[in-house]
Parts: sequence; C-alpha cells; structure tokens
Amino acid sequence: MLDLRPDHIVNVSSISHYDAPTSFDFEKHLMGLQEDYDAFEAYGGTKLVVLMMTFHQARLLGPLGIRCNSCDPGTVSTKMLEQGWPGCPGIPVSAANDEYLLCTDPRWKDKTGLYLVGNEVHRGSPIAYDEREQEKVFGILEKLTGLSFPSKIKFLQ
Repeated sequence: MLDLRPDHIVNVSSISHYDAPTSFDFEKHLMGLQEDYDAFEAYGGTKLVVLMMTFHQARLLGPLGIRCNSCDPGTVSTKMLEQGWPGCPGIPVSAANDEYLLCTDPRWKDKTGLYLVGNEVHRGSPIAYDEREQEKVFGILEKLTGLSFPSKIKFLQ
C-alpha cells in the first residue's frame, strides 16, 4: 500500500519578519482589527507568524517523522518588490529555489525546526522561538479557521 503521509512541510517566510515591531499585536493583525495599518509591518508580522507556526509545527509533528522547516527565498524580483522597494534589485524567480533544496538536499534530510536563508541555517527573530507566543498565535489561527490542530494529527498516526 502506498504511504501518503506527508514527509516535509516547507513554509516560506522572509527576512522581513525581523521588521515586525516587538509590540506587534498578533490578534489585531490576524483578526484584521489593526487601526493604524502599515503594509511593511503587516508583511513582516505575517512572515513572523509563518516562522512561529513552523517552529510550533516542528515540535508537534517532529515525533511523527514529519519535518517542518521554513526558508527565505531571497529578495525575488516580483511586482511586490518593485512596488514596495522601487529600484531594489532582486534575483530571478527561477533562482529562488530554497524550498526545493529543503526537500532534496541531504543535509536537511532529518532536520526539523530550521530557518534557512540561501540554503544555510539562520537564527530567526527571538520571539519566533518563544513557545508561549507560538501557542498564542496558534490559538488565534485556530479561532480564525475553526480547526483544532491536535485533532488533525490523528489521521497521520
């Protein structure tokens, strides 16, 4: 019988996650209640949430043999880059292949809970590693989706 359980989850974050202010209000941001919306803070905050979610997933799913890692594909030449940072040079989309490398490079075969930039391990923002903050963010995401993450693990066992 074919085993269809996932082996690796790759979440795409960004070095912009460092731009999320230390006082970033995850609940207001994720619930769309931010009064003083700033596009750069929102982007950075969202990428921070992605990194926090990756580390949370790594803790929960690692014991089941599922690797959860995150990467920054680099400053990629996209319309968003051109509009947000005019004149900033970016790499071609075809060169942004860290997601592929995370799944195929033997160095990462048994690794989970990593944040890679340029196919090298980097340290993310300190708050991304805070398990209490991760739990808080996951609670907000569960509230938004109506799904409880632990209940979804049962189908993998």
